[in-house]
Amino acid sequence: MSKAEEELAALKARRDMDRLTLIDRVNEARELAKPKVLAARAKADVEIRARSAAAQALEIANDHRGVVIGTVSVLALWAMRSHLGSKIAQKLGPVAAQAGDTLGRAALSKAPGLIAPFMPAWLSPFVAPVLRHVIARKPSADPE
Repeated sequence: MSKAEEELAALKARRDMDRLTLIDRVNEARELAKPKVLAARAKADVEIRARSAAAQALEIANDHRGVVIGTVSVLALWAMRSHLGSKIAQKLGPVAAQAGDTLGRAALSKAPGLIAPFMPAWLSPFVAPVLRHVIARKPSADPE
């Protein structure tokens, strides 16, 4: 065999190996493009991101426990407000409930100044109008 024929045979062998490598890579890409594989990859990606977000949320919650506990407490009281109000009105009677409403409005009128030291500055513009609305609201005739 001459040197040119040996080079040609080596080039053909290299071409054939490269062709096989290309065919393998195309088959891998086709396999990855199948719907089941794509769904599994997407699911795994979502799980990883969800775990990361949950870990970050837990870290923040651990760093700011007081804020989390206070927020949960306020939300629980807010959810039970009508039930608690009706129970208080039943125990104290209508005259005491009306007096309590007057006292409550007086306390709420001072609330922006009382709450301000404990509230972030960016939240103050949102809370003050809500408090003004609550103060200006007319008391209902019967508790919910």
